[in-house]
Amino acid sequence: MIMKKKQIRTLGVAALAILASAGFAHAQFEVNNRGMRGYSVGKITQAWPKVLKGGLPPDVVVLIVGTNDMINSEYLTPLDSFRDQYETLVDTLQKSAKHVVLGTLPPCVEEHLFRRHKRELYKGESPNDRIQKANTIIREIAKQKGCTLVDLDSVFAPGTWEEGNSQGLMTTIAASGRPDGVHPNAAGARKIGEAVAERIKSLGLSGGTITCLGDSITYGGGLPGEGTTEGETYPAVVRKILNGS
Repeated sequence: MIMKKKQIRTLGVAALAILASAGFAHAQFEVNNRGMRGYSVGKITQAWPKVLKGGLPPDVVVLIVGTNDMINSEYLTPLDSFRDQYETLVDTLQKSAKHVVLGTLPPCVEEHLFRRHKRELYKGESPNDRIQKANTIIREIAKQKGCTLVDLDSVFAPGTWEEGNSQGLMTTIAASGRPDGVHPNAAGARKIGEAVAERIKSLGLSGGTITCLGDSITYGGGLPGEGTTEGETYPAVVRKILNGS
């Protein structure tokens, strides 16, 4: 059965619901991947006007950012500064988008992080401790600002991401053949996408534009479709779930 758009527009809400369940009509979400490799919270704030330029503000912004601030030795942003910068970014996003969804940060495999970043630069502080402190700040700001929260602690539970787990969610030697330890692999990105999609569904939207904003975790560095909503990036997973494809 093929129905023309004109015919569908003449149907009542109840009839449309029946058609949607049968696959003849369904909500459509436009999902955009605005992940920026190596970016900190401050750099994302500076880049946001360029993201908006030439287009309408999104209905939903999903923000997962802060890993570089916490564990990239180029930044190592102090926690007080991180809080201030993150809060400023959320305020900026809320002026543009109807809904802001905040995601906490995944853990890292420290033994692999220290292959690329000198251990002494962390001054005895565990990178994962810094991530957890940032996540506490993100949760507090989400509550304070009335943002929807995607708490990735439940996704990256102990035993799901460490080195040695061939089914792990991070890019490790055992799971992915590479000692990265910072970026989720395809399985991890899929879990993030599923969690994000579930929280977006809770908003009760029937369609709209979704901007996934963040750093390399959003970009999907090293994954098929990196920088897009195709392949195995987490924004690609969100698009497929919300549009039923």
